[in-house]
Amino acid sequence: MSTRPRRILAGFDGHRIEISVSGSPLESRLEASCAHLLAIQHDSLPTVLRVTIEDHGSYVALRDSTSRSVSGSDGYVLHALRSWMIDAWAAARPHLLWLHASAVACGNGAIVVAGPSGAGKSTLATDLIARGWAFLCDDAAPIEVERGLVLPLPFAPERRSCAAPHAVDALDFDEWPKATVDVPARQVARKPAALRAIVLPEYDARLDRPPTLRALTALSAAHTLLTRGARGEAGASRATRIFQLVRRARCYQLVYGPETPAAVTLLDDELSDPDSAVRRAQQQVEAAGSGFAGRSQDVARTEP
Repeated sequence: MSTRPRRILAGFDGHRIEISVSGSPLESRLEASCAHLLAIQHDSLPTVLRVTIEDHGSYVALRDSTSRSVSGSDGYVLHALRSWMIDAWAAARPHLLWLHASAVACGNGAIVVAGPSGAGKSTLATDLIARGWAFLCDDAAPIEVERGLVLPLPFAPERRSCAAPHAVDALDFDEWPKATVDVPARQVARKPAALRAIVLPEYDARLDRPPTLRALTALSAAHTLLTRGARGEAGASRATRIFQLVRRARCYQLVYGPETPAAVTLLDDELSDPDSAVRRAQQQVEAAGSGFAGRSQDVARTEP
């Protein structure tokens, strides 16, 4: 007997996505991934994406109303679906700057950990959450540059793991398996947070010294974000927003290795206190001869 499809409604900033899934092992993983996303209750609100997931036994197929489709393993399809969802919301909210980043908040301020795949963004963010920080975003961070706000887009974070990180070459880091991290609802941010700092991590599996956190000039930070941290198509508008962003936020480069807890401790100690972070950033940049130019959510709703 066929299983009646289940409809999962997830939303962001007044725009919802409908996902129809039936009889697939991916269903529980999908619900876990979307558990903290806003459920749009009003049918009058716009739907920016409708997708269907079908289980064909040896593979899973994902398609949308435009006949776009992908197929493969559960993990591959879930990754493609998340990308489609982020792209749909980004298209619906083009005034926002979308970064390839994770974001967490402490007090009234947020830090955005931005960079390419394999930099350890989710690992750093989830370890900070374990220290009491609130969860804002994973994989994509939408930022309202004009007001300096990071909007919550809380897909469940996925972090990489490896039994023997010292033995793994840095080039293989992107191939480490991922596991979904269960973030308690009480630690999921329910409203935008003011941007306090941007951290650009660099992971080196062979690093044999303590991690370092170095303040960056606005120009250096903007170049890194433009080339390695921005989502979407390149253009003058995106570049302008990035330059505006780095002029109002403190930017740091974090270089760390397999001793990730030491890097997390460094971030927690230096950035949980905004006053000390500001002073340290200003001192380091001035020493280098440069200066800085300076809605409520519920769990995702499912329907039979």
